[in-house]
Amino acid sequence: MILKNCRYAILNLEDTFIMENIDIRILEGRIAEIGKDIVREQGEPLIDCSKMVAVPGMVDAHTHLFTYNYRGMFLDCDRLKLWNMLLENPVPSFNMEVLDKFLVKNGLTALLTLDPNPENLRLKKKSLPIIFKGRYLVKSFREKGFSKEKFIHVDSLRTFTPEEFSEIIRENSGSLVSIHIANTRNEVFQFKRKYGDFQVSYLEKINGLKENAVLVGVEWITSREIELIKASNAKVILTPQCSLLHSPGGFPPVKEFIKEKITFALGSCSLTCSSGFLFDELRELLRFVRSSYWDFKTSVRELFKTVLHGSSEILGISSESLSIGRNAYVTLFKAASPNYRLMNSEKVLENLVMFSEPEDVMYIITPASEFMLLKEEIGE
Repeated sequence: MILKNCRYAILNLEDTFIMENIDIRILEGRIAEIGKDIVREQGEPLIDCSKMVAVPGMVDAHTHLFTYNYRGMFLDCDRLKLWNMLLENPVPSFNMEVLDKFLVKNGLTALLTLDPNPENLRLKKKSLPIIFKGRYLVKSFREKGFSKEKFIHVDSLRTFTPEEFSEIIRENSGSLVSIHIANTRNEVFQFKRKYGDFQVSYLEKINGLKENAVLVGVEWITSREIELIKASNAKVILTPQCSLLHSPGGFPPVKEFIKEKITFALGSCSLTCSSGFLFDELRELLRFVRSSYWDFKTSVRELFKTVLHGSSEILGISSESLSIGRNAYVTLFKAASPNYRLMNSEKVLENLVMFSEPEDVMYIITPASEFMLLKEEIGE
């Protein structure tokens, strides 16, 4: 496959961030060649990208697809009561074809879904986007021995004790184990009154802060806890829209995460409380940063590069750049839209992140599939 004459290609490389009017060849799910005037082989698929921008694939590192059937129900009700209801009752099947179209329309090339009943995901061969499944642990599902699971999600520190989470961390040293920490000031101080310390500090004391720990929703944490996350090489996933809509959460210490080189990625938490469009999450995160620090020095590009690296490292999929030998995770946007105008190469990324909408996505490409033309697939 050749992505022919990309108007812009955001390569996200150390020496070259963006190129203009460039061809990209993809063979067997990997980027095989980048250059001018690549010659098309007989019968080789080709996309005319002269009016498109190629971007490293958009990856959602944390979501819960099982709540898709309940989209909108969280908005005007007791969130915790509804969440408990969802977990206590059998998870209904959902139309995977409809879900595929929704996710693809939002430009996702891969995502990690954490569901109580992963068997509900009856995936088609070469499904788009690529879906990584993880085991979701709630109290009623408590078992031992998940060592064969690559991803495990422990519901939250509201429902599991820190000691239980630490035990799961130790039992599953070969897996990434994520848990919701706390989104609100009340949760943080209720925990401190009960355990005598803040969440991350307490987890470190009981040997529960390890390299395989993934902390979700760490808005309210101290400087000492940031140091502990760095020292343990634990990972972080932020869900800005969910935090803002439901909690509303505190301001995640993004500048400190970047400064300390702490791996963090973006998730949408639940399709019931976000649009599913990852650039919505990214621009919400930027607003978090600028509101909390009153500082415009943290750039769109810096955040973009950081979360691309984070999702690639957490999922282990090598998706953060467009470079020879890399897996072919690519999202193709319109190069011109009513939502933005790309006047020069310097501000292409800023325009896409801050002003694009799902309708600006034209194709997604993954290592396991041929390209997908969205207009044909979703009947637009």
